[in-house]
Amino acid sequence: MTVTPIEGWNPDQYEQFFAERRQPFDDLVALCIHGDVPGLTFTEGSIETWLGEGLDLVFANASLQWVDDHLNVLARMRTALVEGGQLAFQVPSNFRHPSHVLARQVANEAPFIDALEDDVPEDRGRFVLSPEIYADLLYELGARKQVVRMEVYGHELSSTSDVVEWVMGTLLTPYRKRLSAELFTAFVERYRERLLEELGDREPYFYGFRRILCWAHFQ
Repeated sequence: MTVTPIEGWNPDQYEQFFAERRQPFDDLVALCIHGDVPGLTFTEGSIETWLGEGLDLVFANASLQWVDDHLNVLARMRTALVEGGQLAFQVPSNFRHPSHVLARQVANEAPFIDALEDDVPEDRGRFVLSPEIYADLLYELGARKQVVRMEVYGHELSSTSDVVEWVMGTLLTPYRKRLSAELFTAFVERYRERLLEELGDREPYFYGFRRILCWAHFQ
């Protein structure tokens, strides 16, 4: 098990949508070849520097978006595998959705930009690659069997406002850490206002969330 640089994740808030967030994990597991190797162990470490060896499977679920250099990360994961090993990962690819774009736009408004000292939290989407690039990278790393696909997971939320609750545990966490409680409350209300303007005040609201799922078998 690896841990990520979690300025951007709140597990308690994240669990509010456990079933919706669990489905991509289950779909990624389904892509893997299920071996009969007994035993499972966990070690704590940083995904940015982790090194392993002799593994049958490296599995990264919704974590690589927190790392900058996916080429080097995937290469390190590949070296951890035995011959015939598998690499599976999925990353969100929803960074161009209004739910993400509007957060950065609001952050650039006063008084929030002043409180952030002109340093808006980084757009992690710029580190997530396209499906075809992941496919190329996996091939270059020696994969001869692979599945790489973009999938849209449709989540029916009770209202447009629930998008705020969805992103509160991930996207908005850095703002909570860096703004005062009063300013963060104002930030969330302004963000909610912009979302309703952009998406409409709908009940229910269909939130289409894009994810990239990748599986590779190295022989």
